[in-house]
Amino acid sequence: MKLVSNKKFVLLLEIFISIIFGLTILSIPLFSFLKGYFIITWVLTFILVAACLFYIIVYGEIKIDLVVLLLLSFILSSIIGSALTLFKSFLFTPIFNVCIIVFLYCYFSNCNQRQKNRCILSIYIALSIFAVIFCLKYRNELISLDFRRLGSEFGDENDISIILSVGYCLSFYYFLFGKKIVLRILEILSAICFAALSFTCGSKISIFIIIICSIFCVYKFFGKKHWYISTILILLLLGGVVFVLTLSPFATLKERFL
Repeated sequence: MKLVSNKKFVLLLEIFISIIFGLTILSIPLFSFLKGYFIITWVLTFILVAACLFYIIVYGEIKIDLVVLLLLSFILSSIIGSALTLFKSFLFTPIFNVCIIVFLYCYFSNCNQRQKNRCILSIYIALSIFAVIFCLKYRNELISLDFRRLGSEFGDENDISIILSVGYCLSFYYFLFGKKIVLRILEILSAICFAALSFTCGSKISIFIIIICSIFCVYKFFGKKHWYISTILILLLLGGVVFVLTLSPFATLKERFL
């Protein structure tokens, strides 16, 4: 039941949520892996969840579907599994993260497509800002092409690489489905930058994330009728990844991948 019909307030609340969403995403690689600073991510996450929950209660409704049931069953099974070992291996953070996913899923189930696009754009901007910070932090290594595995200054190299590969996914998506030519050129350059930075972290899983995302987006863009074009582009992409792995700066990644 909708209790408030003030459209301006709804719009301001949606914009506030999208901004907090972006700040929370940005805080993950910047603060959440560092001792003494992870509290910043926790505070932003709490504000985000509270705002989403307020939106759902006032302007939407809580929908219990299969996805929510599966997530809740994961929480229940984790608690039961930990109870069997007298909570010796109990970890609160994974359960807390799943609870956050439940709230965000319920929020996106209620908000309109325009707000969903705002939140995605906010994530994209946040990841782009982090990419710039990453480049400034490792500018000497990047300029000299002398690196093994970057990213340890922010946290675990694999985690940082995954975050950067998500930036690639968004850039590549905007490139394919964008309308303005100038922006699409910038987005493909951004995608290449995100992929290159992700590879410098030496994470194997980032390669799979980039490949799987590219396959999905390309086939989604060209559709079933032009599957042969999609197949050719994917083969070219795979060839490009293999070529990158043969370059000396990415020798560590090649060794880990093999």
